[in-house]
Amino acid sequence: MPVSVLSVYISTFNCETKFQVRLRAANDQLHQKFNQMPAFEQVDVGVRRTGVSVVVPDNDVARLMYYLNCVTRGAGLDILPNYLIDYRNYRRLDGRDIDLLLEFAALLSPRELINNIIFRDDEGDITGRAQNEFCEIDIACNVVAVERTVVVAGQVRNISKVMFFKSSWLNTNYYRPMARLQDGCVIA
Repeated sequence: MPVSVLSVYISTFNCETKFQVRLRAANDQLHQKFNQMPAFEQVDVGVRRTGVSVVVPDNDVARLMYYLNCVTRGAGLDILPNYLIDYRNYRRLDGRDIDLLLEFAALLSPRELINNIIFRDDEGDITGRAQNEFCEIDIACNVVAVERTVVVAGQVRNISKVMFFKSSWLNTNYYRPMARLQDGCVIA
C-alpha cells in the first residue's frame, strides 16, 4: 500500500497523529528524492534477460550469420532460412549462399534496426558485462520506446524481444565482417 494512501486509512475523526506527521514527512522526502533522480534511474525495471552465452567461431561468415540470428530469431522474427543463421555450421555455405547472406545483412543493417529492434547500451545499463542482451518486449518498453510491430524488409512484423548491444559487439559481428566480406577478404 503506498505511503500516502496509508495515512488516509489511519486518520480517524480528521485528527492527525504524530505517526501520520512522520509518515507524511517520509513520503515527501521520497518524492523529493524521486524527482531529483535522472529520468533513466526513475525506472525500476527488473530486467529479465532472455539471452544465453554462446561461442561464435572466429570467422567473418560465422559472425555475420550470428548477427542475423540475433536481429531476426533473437527478436522473435522467423524470417530467414535456418541455414543462413546457423553460425555454428558456417562452413556449409557455398559462394551463392554467402552472396545471399551479404544481401540479407545489407537489408537488415544496423541503420535499419537501431532504435527499432536493437538498442545501443555502451554504458551497460542492460547488458552489464555482456556484449549484447535480449529482453522481452514488455520489459524493454519500460526502458526505451519500442513498437511491437516494426517494418522489416518492407513488411510489417510483430516482435517479441529486443536486443541491447555495445558498440564493440556491432563492430565485431557486423561492420568489420561486412567490410571484409564485401572486399573479398574472408577471415577464416
